[in-house]
Amino acid sequence: MKEYAEQIEALQGSLASDQRELREAMERVKRAVSEPLDVPRRIRESPAPWMFGAALLGLWLGVRGAA
Repeated sequence: MKEYAEQIEALQGSLASDQRELREAMERVKRAVSEPLDVPRRIRESPAPWMFGAALLGLWLGVRGAA
C-alpha cells in the first residue's frame, strides 16, 4: 500500500510540474504571437530595411504605372 501511495504522490508531483511548464509555454506562445503584429515597434527598432523596402515598392509601382 505504501508503494501505491508513493506512486500517486510522484504522479501528482509530475502533473504539477507539467502544468507549470504548460502555463509557461503558453505565455511564451502568447508573447511570440503578439510580437510580430507590433509593426510600429519593429519599424522603430530597425527602420533601414523598412525604408529600403518602401523605396523598392515605390520604384516598382512607379515603373509599373509609367509603362
